[in-house]
Amino acid sequence: MPNYPNYGKKKVPWYKNRNDIYAVEIKYGVTSIGEEAFSDCSRISSIIIPNSVTDIGYFAFRNCSSLTSITIPNSVTSIKGGLFMKCSGLTSIIIPNSVTYIGSQVFYECHNLTSVTIPSSVVEIGDDCFYDCSCITSINIPSSITFIKAGVFGGCSSLISITIPNSVTKIGEWAFYNCRNLTEIIINATSPPIFYPSSIIFEDSINTIFDNVNKKNCLLFVPMNSVYSYRTADIWKDFVNIEEMKR
Repeated sequence: MPNYPNYGKKKVPWYKNRNDIYAVEIKYGVTSIGEEAFSDCSRISSIIIPNSVTDIGYFAFRNCSSLTSITIPNSVTSIKGGLFMKCSGLTSIIIPNSVTYIGSQVFYECHNLTSVTIPSSVVEIGDDCFYDCSCITSINIPSSITFIKAGVFGGCSSLISITIPNSVTKIGEWAFYNCRNLTEIIINATSPPIFYPSSIIFEDSINTIFDNVNKKNCLLFVPMNSVYSYRTADIWKDFVNIEEMKR
């Protein structure tokens, strides 16, 4: 299937009928779904993707606002940027173990997304991936992740709990911005992760990581004998309640 970048300039063949499409079934044998192929098909509620598909283009399902769930086949190894951006009806998604990379803004403004399963095969999650997913209440970051990039969970205003594995060494700006209901952070790293800006223009943005998070009420649980390290470390020293994890 060809790409349709810059939607509106090179229109898909079904562009004029996009509001009359309610379901999509990709036939077995198709190996790729083009960029923006079904972007703005706001009435699609069902998409079936066969295991023959190995590549799904950028923004392919952007603004499919009636889509509530989708299964990504295990033939796919990379989820490209903006794939489900503004799919406001999407409530859950299971990412297969074949996926190693989740791009930027993949679930941007998926306001009704409540459940995401990220497998341990994923080694990188792009900037703003879950930005403004305002219904997610908890999420586990797999131990394959070493860098929580800029804005990844920014605006996840219903997020109550987050577990950060000991593999994480760096966190980018706005990573947990406006997670205002966050009450518990469990972090397994003995050495406090450091601030790592995405660009030189953000090198003074360390305070944005947990901006609008209530650092007086949010409990920070850290490994044994690590409390002092966190109380004196940038990013973490502003949290009032830092406690050792119970064995």
